[in-house]
This record gives sequence, structure tokens and C-alpha cells, in this order.
Amino acid sequence: MNIFEPNKILQSYKDFDIDDFRKRGYKTILLDVDNTITPYYQKTPDEEARAFVKRLKDAGFEVIVYSNNTNKRVSSTAKTIECEYVCWAFKPLPFKCWSLLKKKGFDKKTTLCMGDQLITDVLCGKLAGIYAIYVKPISEVDSFNTSVNRFFERLIFKYVLHEKV
Repeated sequence: MNIFEPNKILQSYKDFDIDDFRKRGYKTILLDVDNTITPYYQKTPDEEARAFVKRLKDAGFEVIVYSNNTNKRVSSTAKTIECEYVCWAFKPLPFKCWSLLKKKGFDKKTTLCMGDQLITDVLCGKLAGIYAIYVKPISEVDSFNTSVNRFFERLIFKYVLHEKV
């Protein structure tokens, strides 16, 4: 299995089938923020993103914001959607993910991650041994670091996964 290959690809976080994943036994979602549910340049999630997270929680999911961004950025986002968070996650390295799973008593088999980058979000999920969902970015505007990743991501999609984004 290819470590860059997501278990599922979604056009948008809005396409996440809450009932299906709940019925399949998933309980925990490690949710990336920037360009997954909110454009990276937007300070807080909009009403639609807040409603999505509320639906997840109402369905019984434990939602944890899991981001490589700063404490200031991640904590304000997490506060807006009333979730716990992990900042400076060092994705794609799985160590903080494993630590979180152990600390919270989460099972890898019932945990999934959702994010907009193959090189950080999907790879971290695959290395950590959890279900990885790739969500196409909601904005074409990225930070400098992410724009570098996007270059390599396009190559991975084209030459490794044989898909075009």
C-alpha cells in the first residue's frame, strides 16, 4: 500500500458522510484546519464549518483540531468550534498522534484524520496507522510552506497515485 494514498478522497469536508463513518465504528476525528475547513488566511471557521463540526459532535464524534500551525492560530480556531486541539503537531511525523491516542485512550481502528495535504495530513495518518481522508483544499491561496508542499503533492498525485487534482 502506498503511504501517500488516502483511504478516501473528498471534494470538500462537506462531503464527509457522518452517518456512514459512525455506522462503521469511527469515533474520533483528528481534523486539520487550514484549507481543510477554513481558508488559511481566515481567522476563524465560518458558520458552515462550525455547523459541520457541531453535526460531528452531535453524532457522537470526538473532534480534535490537529494542526502544524501555531498555538495562537489553532487555539482560537478550536475555541470557536469548541474542540480540544493539538498545535505544532509536526505532521507527517506520527509521534504526537500516537501520544494523543495513548493519552486519550483512543483506538487507532476507530480514529480517522482529515486534511488537505498528502505530505502532512495523509502521510501522518498512514504512518500513525489510522484512516486518512484527503479533502481537496478549499482555497487556492496557501502559505509559503504549504505552496512548496503543493508542488510535490501534484507530482505524487500524477506519478505515484496516477490521479490529477
